[in-house]
Amino acid sequence: MMASVRLHGMLLRLFSGTGFAAPAAPIQPLRTQHRRVQDVTTFQPQQGSLDSPELDLFEVIRRLIRQWRFIALVTVVCLAIATAVAFLTRPVYEARASILPPLSPDVSALNVGNARASLPMWNTESVYQLFMQALFGASLRYQFFEDTYLPYLDESDRQRPRDQLWKDFNRHFAVEAPDKLRPFVLEVSAELDDPQVAADWVNGYIARAQQLTLKRIDRTIRSDVDLRLTDINRTIGVIEATAKKRKADRIAVLKEALTVAEAVGLEDPKTNISRTAAGAELSNYLDGNLTYMRGAKAIRNEIAVLEARTSEEPFIGELRNLEEQTEFLNGIAIDMKRVIPAFVDQSALVPETPIKPRKGLIIGSGLVLGLLLGCLLALLRTAYIWQDLRAARA
Repeated sequence: MMASVRLHGMLLRLFSGTGFAAPAAPIQPLRTQHRRVQDVTTFQPQQGSLDSPELDLFEVIRRLIRQWRFIALVTVVCLAIATAVAFLTRPVYEARASILPPLSPDVSALNVGNARASLPMWNTESVYQLFMQALFGASLRYQFFEDTYLPYLDESDRQRPRDQLWKDFNRHFAVEAPDKLRPFVLEVSAELDDPQVAADWVNGYIARAQQLTLKRIDRTIRSDVDLRLTDINRTIGVIEATAKKRKADRIAVLKEALTVAEAVGLEDPKTNISRTAAGAELSNYLDGNLTYMRGAKAIRNEIAVLEARTSEEPFIGELRNLEEQTEFLNGIAIDMKRVIPAFVDQSALVPETPIKPRKGLIIGSGLVLGLLLGCLLALLRTAYIWQDLRAARA
């Protein structure tokens, strides 16, 4: 209907738009007029498409189909670039190791003689805690960065700022507990372009952490032994000093008793000790107020013996036990080769398949991106051409 109205208006403009009658020309045959009407009718929608800024989905699809060669060309170019990136990018390999806590036999060598020497006992948890501190500690990590990672880099890379190199190292080397439900399961991983070096780094780092843990355990044990020895030696010194004071006190008591015995003229004891009542009376007779009854002769001899004594050690009952503990502590020697601070559940193997680049993902992304970019450029190209056509008709 709209096409007929437009056709009618065009015919009116052709024959009466100028204000004068149509020229006297021979009337064309009906077939020729019908052909012209068909041509105008066919061209009119295209004219409307040029003038209207709105397009429907089918029109967009038709325009894309007409430019399928252009879209295919863009897609092939993007796919070629993605393929080049996938195959020319240097592959990156990941080596990974898994670590578990030690077993009881692995740490039993640390407790040999600890109970007898009154030293703290070691268990798997305490040993593994020290290992985790060494493994996650900044000191070991920075030492590994200095003597392993930096020499691995090229001279040009080593000239970069130290903080940037440290960040790169932390991206390529990781120590973590991946399972929050099992925080005791640890993993060490390294990502490098050399698979052999990556595996060596992981295994070497774990070995360093184990050695550092053993050193700290040995230092802790030595510290405990030294503290125990210091305590025993202090006890021995206190006991010996107390024994000397007691000897001096005994001499003072005997001298006082001697004075009393000489004053009363008691040279020999008049009381038979075997007949003296036991308990408090016997104690008073020997050490108390009745000591003078032993007689001046016996008291004088005991004073002479006490003053001639040069050492109190034989008369200190617990001294020998303390000296025995000292000798035992000095002889403690732990074989650290029998101690395993952590159980390596899976050592790092040399990886054979790179984790980067992911060739399938890169090529697939290049294909999708090429199609999208080709369609976008095709639409822009069509819009530009139609804009030129509208400008030409204007």
